[in-house]
Amino acid sequence: MTMPGTRWVSRKGRHTGNEVEVVKLTGGDRVVVRRIGGEGRSWSKAKSEAAGVQTLGRDVFLANYSPKDKLVTSERNGGKAFRQNNLARHATATEGSPNGSTIVANGATAQTMTLTKPARDRVNASGLHIEVMTITPDQARAWLDRGGLNRSLSERRVQRLMMAIRRGEWRLTGEAIKLDVDSKVRDGQHRLEAIARGGAPVQSVVIRNVTEDAFDVMDTGAVRSPADVLGIHGIPYRTAMASAARGLILIERFGRYQPTRWEPESTITAPEILAYVRDHPELIDAIRMSDNLRSSGFIGGVGLWGTVLAMLLRKDRKATELFVEGLMEGANLPKDSPILKLRNQLQVQYAKWDNTGGGRESLIALAVKAWNLWRRGEGIQHLSWRSEGRGAEDFPFPE
Repeated sequence: MTMPGTRWVSRKGRHTGNEVEVVKLTGGDRVVVRRIGGEGRSWSKAKSEAAGVQTLGRDVFLANYSPKDKLVTSERNGGKAFRQNNLARHATATEGSPNGSTIVANGATAQTMTLTKPARDRVNASGLHIEVMTITPDQARAWLDRGGLNRSLSERRVQRLMMAIRRGEWRLTGEAIKLDVDSKVRDGQHRLEAIARGGAPVQSVVIRNVTEDAFDVMDTGAVRSPADVLGIHGIPYRTAMASAARGLILIERFGRYQPTRWEPESTITAPEILAYVRDHPELIDAIRMSDNLRSSGFIGGVGLWGTVLAMLLRKDRKATELFVEGLMEGANLPKDSPILKLRNQLQVQYAKWDNTGGGRESLIALAVKAWNLWRRGEGIQHLSWRSEGRGAEDFPFPE
């Protein structure tokens, strides 16, 4: 980038506007430049000023100068060159602000800037302007307030993103906030709303000057599910593992599988599920045993039974193996055995299995109740669990 003979323009500091030519590169990663001219102040050192040259460290040079071929000329600026991406350098700079407006970045007052024209005037008309920037809550709200054509806002999605920010799960992934030629938000409203409400700045890619026809093909790809994330990391039984982990997290967080009402915390992210699976190796055995139950024709699915059996394995591995064996075979069990009652009840319900949240929670509760009764050596005539209404019971936990 710093080849001899190339010309560069200073873009910040008291020498902003100075044009220089790279004379040579020296040992120790140094760059020797000669001043050509420009609007910035001259160099203060007499020797440098007389010779018209200055030696800078390469990192310092690249941080302060931009190649001239990446600059454009503006007639309204009297022919003075400026950077193609000559937008406010601070995260919360507001395009189109009146003269003398104060730009605030991360809660601190920064320099006063003049931005009388829309931001798109400062972007090369031949393409997009792409940058990575820190977006503060104030900047996110300012962009949202401009409006823009978007889908209806999903409160659940906003809450899920807010929780990800608060848990420190936000990552710079390359997924971008997209603004049209009027600097209105056309993609990323949920992320911006989460940032605005979350009260913490985050980094994101921002793409400006996206053309209208590009918006017609956005968001047509599939969302990466927790199962997809597990598969990427080489975790087997990814769909069942994701389902079982989600069920266990809900139970541990709310005290039951199906929370009585939806809350922000009931949203469970893919990174959270991945971390949970890695921290609980017993899930592998739970899923394998659950797959055997499914092969025997039991209702519920591998993931749901994985939630049940993982809780039982944590109490007693050998007892869990006997419990599953009894469910699958049903042999040599007394008539009042809780395992036999559970087996018969699940077989009767097969044709009318309720695969909703309530039905899935009921299966877990019945299985845990049968386990607890069997462990205590108690016989029963009927197995049931009521989640609401008169005689409602607490959600059971393995003993």
